[in-house]
Amino acid sequence: ISPITPMGKFVASVVMLIGYAIIAVPTGIITHDIAMAAKSKKEMPESCPSCSLEGHDSDALFCKHCGSSLFR
Repeated sequence: ISPITPMGKFVASVVMLIGYAIIAVPTGIITHDIAMAAKSKKEMPESCPSCSLEGHDSDALFCKHCGSSLFR
């Protein structure tokens, strides 16, 4: 089924653009939120006392490489 009249073609074009917007806008919003959450993830400046690995998560209690306690 395809529109034949100019008015039908215009309406079909508007409906297609609205359909694209319904998909694209929420996708952009969700992608932005995911990117901001990943960017705001904090890392600990301290290094592991056993293996000297840096870059642990802010809520980490143990080293993600060797498993020793980060707080002694």
